[in-house]
Amino acid sequence: MAKVFPQEMGILKHPNRKLRLVCSPVKAIDARARKEAQQMLEALRSIDTSFTLVNGLASNQVGLGSRIVVMKLGFRFITMINPVIAASAVPCFSIEVCASLPGVVRLKRRKFFVKVDYLDLDGEKKAISLLWLASFTMQQEIDHLDGKLIID
Repeated sequence: MAKVFPQEMGILKHPNRKLRLVCSPVKAIDARARKEAQQMLEALRSIDTSFTLVNGLASNQVGLGSRIVVMKLGFRFITMINPVIAASAVPCFSIEVCASLPGVVRLKRRKFFVKVDYLDLDGEKKAISLLWLASFTMQQEIDHLDGKLIID
């Protein structure tokens, strides 16, 4: 039987202590930040199959400590540096899984809509509005950056 979440790209599994790391803001979008973002993108792509429900990764899930999130939106991937939820609305529940917690499924209280402010890899300020699954994914990744897991 194939593993649902392969480890070859370095996705850390609970109870690894690095998953509890509160990530630090990226001060400069330099070669190091771009390298970390690329490493995260490769890790997310390594688990991107029709059989996985994981749509995002936070940096501490691959052992890094910067506030970087990589997300799959449709058929494209987006990198967010220092993401912040600027607005949210419509409380609801989400059924969630996590690449760092294989086999765990949790019901979490989330918001159906979020607006996220972030920097792109060129250092430009961006904002994106996310609904439903993308919104839930972003909230989970922000939790990861703050050292929180879906089991908390």
